[in-house]
Amino acid sequence: MKQDPLQSKTQDETYLGFDFGSKKIGVAVGHLVTGIASPLLTLRSPDQNPDWAGISKLINEWRPIGLVVGISKQMDGSDNFITPRMLKFCRQLDGRYHLPVFQ
Repeated sequence: MKQDPLQSKTQDETYLGFDFGSKKIGVAVGHLVTGIASPLLTLRSPDQNPDWAGISKLINEWRPIGLVVGISKQMDGSDNFITPRMLKFCRQLDGRYHLPVFQ
């Protein structure tokens, strides 16, 4: 069975983006081919822990080549109260999924 070359190229150039929060994590999907990112869903963070099962399901479904996490900073560029937790989330994504994580 032949595979559509455009479909595989789009899939090969897919990224998942995460907007980390202590209660919820927003997730978006972006494609290099189109240069467009679109919101997917919001995952709840029970007991302020990421929904790893939900994240794993998204990674298995979309098969991204990389992950993007927005890191919140103060206006002067210094860390705010949630920045350390965001950086920990980045390290956890890297350790669990072995995909490049961009901040």
